[in-house]
Order: sequence, then structure tokens, then C-alpha cells
Amino acid sequence: MAKRTVQHLIQIYVLGRGFYVASMLQQPNVTWLAIEPVYKVSIHDFDGLIKAVKKAKLQSRTFSANTSQDEETIAWDGEGGKVWETATLLLSIRWYDDSSVLIAPQDRIPPSDDPEFAGGSGWRRIKGAEKELPAPVSDEAVAQEIMQFAQKPE
Repeated sequence: MAKRTVQHLIQIYVLGRGFYVASMLQQPNVTWLAIEPVYKVSIHDFDGLIKAVKKAKLQSRTFSANTSQDEETIAWDGEGGKVWETATLLLSIRWYDDSSVLIAPQDRIPPSDDPEFAGGSGWRRIKGAEKELPAPVSDEAVAQEIMQFAQKPE
């Protein structure tokens, strides 16, 4: 099986009252950065979630030799870190070059007693909980999966 290449990446932060849908921009060092604008959607607004997923996916970009370094991008700060501190679930959604989609849920890493990591916990992928959607995948199907992940008990 040939290795797939990520074409688009978005992240969905799930909070009790809704979703924050963030576009991701790949940097020259291959890391990803959440960028503005971020779309806030009520947890009950399915149509709004579809629109936010579609917009965020279109704004997400991978790095290539053709990527403009002069392009104005504003890194998203998680509303001063509040979203990152209070989110109960993070969904990382990747669209691949074969038109398939991978939804990878992540949970919070508990804060460490190690002073080097004090104040920052972070996220880790929940092994075995990923959902692979074979091509072709509609934005509606992705939004439906997001809703299902958000409704699962913790």
C-alpha cells in the first residue's frame, strides 16, 4: 500500500457548549499551526458545523516549494489559551490525497509533576479510537462523525 499524503488538516476542539473548528497550516519545518479565522459552532448546529468544516478544510494548507512565505497568516491563540485549557476532546481530521479521511480523537495529557512541563499538559491520540472514512467523503459525513464523537460519554 502506497503511503498517503495529507492534503488538509483541521482540528476540532469540543467544549460543553460547542465546537471550535481550526484550520491548520503546515510550516516549513513540517509542524502544523492553528490559524485564524477559527469557527465557533453550537454543539446543536449541524448545518453550521458542516459549513465550518468546509471553510476550515479549504483554508488548511500543506507546505510546498510553491507556498508563499509572504502570505499573511495569524496564528490562533486558543482565545488566550482558554479553549485549550477547557476543551474536553480534540479531534484531528486529515484529508488524504486518495480522498479518504481519518478522524483521530485525542484526550488531555494530565499535567506532569516535572517542573519542565509545569503548566502545560497537551494532548495525545486515543489509540484504537480513530475512524477511517473511505473515499469519497462528504463534508456532511465528516460533520456527522464529529457529532458522534462529541456525544460519546467520557
